Amino acid sequence: MATPSSTKDTFEDVLRKCKTRLTPKESKDFSETSLADVQQTILRIQKDQEQLKRATNLTRLRSFLEAMDQLGKTIEVFLNSSPFLALVWGPMRFMLLAASSFTEDFDILLDAYENIGAHIPFLEKYRELFQHDDMKKVLALIYEDIIEFHSKALRYFTGKVWQRVFRAMWRDFKTRFDQILTSLERHKVMIREQAEILSIQRSQQDRQTLSNISQLQQQDSTVLRNFAQLQQHDTTVLRDLAQQHQQDSDKIQEAFQLQKYDSNRLGELVRQYMSDRSKQKALIEWFSMPPGSVSDHKRFCETRSESRITGRWILENEKIRNWTEEDPPSSSMLWLSGKPGAGATAILSIYHCFLAKYSIGKTILASVIIENCLAISTFHTAYFYCKEGDPVRDKAIGIYRSLLGQLLGHCPELVPYCYEKRLSSGDPTLSSTDLMEQLLKLFLEKIPQAFIILDGLDECAGIERKTILSFLTKMVQLCDGHIPGKLRVLIISQDYVDIGKLILAAEGTAISLGPNDNSADIKGYTLSQSLKLQCKFNLDDVMTASIQEKTFIRADGMFLYAKLVMENLLAQEFRDDLLSEIGKYFPDGLGAAFQRILDRIKHVLPPSVWRRVQKLLGWLVCVRRPLKSFEIQALISIDPINQTINFQDKKLHTSVEQLCGSLITVLPNGRGLELVHNTAKIHIAQTEHVRISLVESELATLCLRYLLFQCFKKDLEGATLQVAASNGQFAFQDYATAKWFHHFHTVVRNGYADLVGDPQQKDTIDELGDTFEDFVIENSLAELSILPEAHDACGTFVTAPFFEDMLCIWTHLRQHEQRGLMTRDDISLPNLGETLARNRKIIEDLPALNNDVVMEYYGEKIYKCPKITCFYFHEGFKDASIRDQHINRHERPFICNVPECNSAEFGFTSNKDLERHMKTYHPDVTDLAESFPNVLKPSGPRNLTCDHCSKTFTRAFHKRNHMRTHFGERPFSCEECGKAFTRANDCKRHAKIHSKR
Repeated sequence: MATPSSTKDTFEDVLRKCKTRLTPKESKDFSETSLADVQQTILRIQKDQEQLKRATNLTRLRSFLEAMDQLGKTIEVFLNSSPFLALVWGPMRFMLLAASSFTEDFDILLDAYENIGAHIPFLEKYRELFQHDDMKKVLALIYEDIIEFHSKALRYFTGKVWQRVFRAMWRDFKTRFDQILTSLERHKVMIREQAEILSIQRSQQDRQTLSNISQLQQQDSTVLRNFAQLQQHDTTVLRDLAQQHQQDSDKIQEAFQLQKYDSNRLGELVRQYMSDRSKQKALIEWFSMPPGSVSDHKRFCETRSESRITGRWILENEKIRNWTEEDPPSSSMLWLSGKPGAGATAILSIYHCFLAKYSIGKTILASVIIENCLAISTFHTAYFYCKEGDPVRDKAIGIYRSLLGQLLGHCPELVPYCYEKRLSSGDPTLSSTDLMEQLLKLFLEKIPQAFIILDGLDECAGIERKTILSFLTKMVQLCDGHIPGKLRVLIISQDYVDIGKLILAAEGTAISLGPNDNSADIKGYTLSQSLKLQCKFNLDDVMTASIQEKTFIRADGMFLYAKLVMENLLAQEFRDDLLSEIGKYFPDGLGAAFQRILDRIKHVLPPSVWRRVQKLLGWLVCVRRPLKSFEIQALISIDPINQTINFQDKKLHTSVEQLCGSLITVLPNGRGLELVHNTAKIHIAQTEHVRISLVESELATLCLRYLLFQCFKKDLEGATLQVAASNGQFAFQDYATAKWFHHFHTVVRNGYADLVGDPQQKDTIDELGDTFEDFVIENSLAELSILPEAHDACGTFVTAPFFEDMLCIWTHLRQHEQRGLMTRDDISLPNLGETLARNRKIIEDLPALNNDVVMEYYGEKIYKCPKITCFYFHEGFKDASIRDQHINRHERPFICNVPECNSAEFGFTSNKDLERHMKTYHPDVTDLAESFPNVLKPSGPRNLTCDHCSKTFTRAFHKRNHMRTHFGERPFSCEECGKAFTRANDCKRHAKIHSKR
């Protein structure tokens, strides 16, 4: 049984949990609020509404106020304490004031309080009941329900953007609100039942008292009557025992009821948690976050730690410190620039972590800065590492998706709003840039303080950079206009003119890195690596110091150079090889460093293995996405003559990482392999070792030839297919199906002259032509009517023997593109689409037979999406049910948002079908939605032109501020020092400097 102190502890636990959800200011303000303050606020709101002639029925609050007043008095009597109701009155007063200016929202809030008031019993008449400790626990449960309502509801009325998202969030909260009402109703019923039991017990006690009085009056009676009294006494004792037994039974039953209530509450919380998790998972899938940033950041941090490079010097930079620590900062937007490999990414990783595996330069600094920002608890940090050539990491849409996914975890109260946007969009993945920017704007306005850090923006195309920077600069200006320093953006890139122009135009601050800025880190890195050389090859101190010094001087501020040189020296097998290597001139720049690595690989490998490495490096330069390890092995093992993937005879017994050394990097989470840096791709493409035009031709040939293998024939038996799957014959089908036409188009663009320029490559050209011919015949493409524009596109191949076949393939692809967006995601060749689906089903059935085979040839995510442009076409899922839900979003994207609806899981193929369903099965929801008036949008942008120059503005106050710059007006003066400013925000920002002294 609970003791009074433990009951009080329960109340205090509820109070403590509630305070953790409040800001310090809210906690202070609410703790001083009383019932009288709420009543005064209600009277003031009523008076204001009467003057505006839009009075609402505020008497709906009466039952809640009376019930809570009695709850407070009851708690005060039995716990000898009275601070508990302040955290009800405070939020209530705040929400009433916030909502009173918005009639519809205010009405929703009043209805909520009316419903709660109807479900809380008036406790004055049950006061005696709460002398029992078990019933005090019921009192605590009522209090917990009321506090939970206010804790949740309060968030819907806070922040600058609450009016925009309130109705979506409240609709989502309604399920939890109904659960609170149900819980309060149970408590109310229990109190009434216990009161009835107490009343019955009292009646029994009264009857017993009367019986005892009668017995005393009969004491002078005869012995017989005395004997009768003894019998009566025995009967009374038995009755008392029975009553005691009944009371014990009631208490046991009461305990069981409380346990049942607790179980129900736990079940409700679990269901709510699962519902929230389900919505968050659906949103993450909808955002389609590109893989890499979080795992890459972790890897950069680990690499930096292993190399004993801190990069923390960047955090001591005056402008960086001001940006991270001052409130407000001198500038909310920073641009950290430097030459390639100079260290900017490392800084970002202390804000995020060491990027040595890619470019031990800017990315290392990026990781440092990110790591530092993540440790600042008052800010929420989101970041992104751009990657040139990666279609999901070198575009604005990829950056937006990643930022949304990260910010969603910092602002869970916006999940309902975003979820409704997902349902209404009809898109399986978020693809509208406008909608992404709209959601990001909402997040950044809602979140109190945020850091946004983008590394490697120069690796995105010019139009993508402009899109990203235009949005971010507008957001910084918007947030600064409200609270200076609320949003802080850091861009890390090479020194590109267009990036600097956009940032500096938005009053951003530039930090330019020179070769001496990160000299301490490069020196530390080269020292640690030279000590490894000394230990491995038994070098004396003089030679060790010489290697370290030469590498440091030649690096000239480029981490990547130091990394390549040192790893190449450490990769030498014998001491005399090392001495020969350092006896040469040290590489002059990154290109020479890459060349030195290629020379070493060529020197140590047998000619046959070197030729294979050449092929592999060429593929890594030209592939359209990072290849998985099993895909690389499959590509190496393709035998076009025998139409098979010969894993047994062509399996690599030395890993690709060992063969290629520091030229490649392994991406985390099984995402594949890629070249260590874009500069490696550029250099390899310019060397004698790789001819890009021939590699593209070879990849086009291999993809198309592979798709003509017997395992892609339609009429194969199940047993034959199962053997093929078990032997790994389908290991390359995802890449070949989705990318063959990309390589075909590249071959067309490169032209015929580039192919025939090398007479030694005649076999490659002949194989390409034979493959085109077989592919056209197999897929009946010769029957197509050749489009006129095909001759223009393929004109350089007019003398090629395979020109007619090329025209057929080009025409087929163009006709598929012209069918529209709805079919562009489908595989262009119907037979190939069917056989791919069949082959994938065979693979899915393999785990029951041999899971090792699946992992070796196909990886762990074998449940794939059929849409070739979807990320999950090649990435896949570990679970079939998750894959099926994902596909359903492609095919039936319009979802009913009523949680308990049986159709919510399946969706509808069109918005019209969804509207028909809503009107038929959920007319109340439809009517409710239609009852909210639409906010009228401005008819168009206002163009306010400056009277003295050509600048235009959309708001009058922006024009006024601008006009002052022409006349040198500074109307806003600091009260402390008298310094004058053109804009009020600049003056406010300056004034905060004095307040800190």
